[in-house]
Amino acid sequence: MIKLPLGLSLVTNDSAEGTQDRYYLPSMETLGCIVTLLFKRLILVAATLLITVPVQPQETARHPNSQSDPVTGSLDEIRGKRRVHLLVIRSNTVDASGDPAQVAVEAVREGRRTERRFRYTYATIGKKLNKYIREYQGISGVSDPTQADYVIVFNLLRYRRILNSVYPEGEMFVVSYSPPAPARVLWRTEKEMLADDAAAKLVKALKGVNGQR
Repeated sequence: MIKLPLGLSLVTNDSAEGTQDRYYLPSMETLGCIVTLLFKRLILVAATLLITVPVQPQETARHPNSQSDPVTGSLDEIRGKRRVHLLVIRSNTVDASGDPAQVAVEAVREGRRTERRFRYTYATIGKKLNKYIREYQGISGVSDPTQADYVIVFNLLRYRRILNSVYPEGEMFVVSYSPPAPARVLWRTEKEMLADDAAAKLVKALKGVNGQR
């Protein structure tokens, strides 16, 4: 008897009439063992491929003009600079960098202007700033953001209702941008706050920078 692959047996029988070959098929039990063995080998090969093939890292979607992280500076940089532009935006989008300041930076870099629907928030902040301008005359507002030495950006996140009044709430940033240099975040509120409170906090910071009381 000669063993052949997959359990087939070749039996030779020499007789007077010549040599006769007879083939016997394996039993169902033998076929079952063969299939199980092949299946195990396929699993082993597949597992080996998964281990050896490198996994490509997933890239995070990002604004095409976005900086990797906002560049920071100091509010001291505005000392002696007068021209300021006020910008109110509304964005709940979180940038790939994870820093909310990046939203303000992109708005300044794109040269955006305050939309009419945000005029109430704009007026609320402008009232505080105008009072500071009248008292100290240290800054002057400009309508064209490209002519400003720095931009005050308020990112409106929500409107908060207190008693019978509605108050805009969000985050405030001071951004300077002089192409081709990158935009710089010079100042920001430490947390989300009402627009009126954020403006008051900025005015206090401006007074400190300019040595005013």
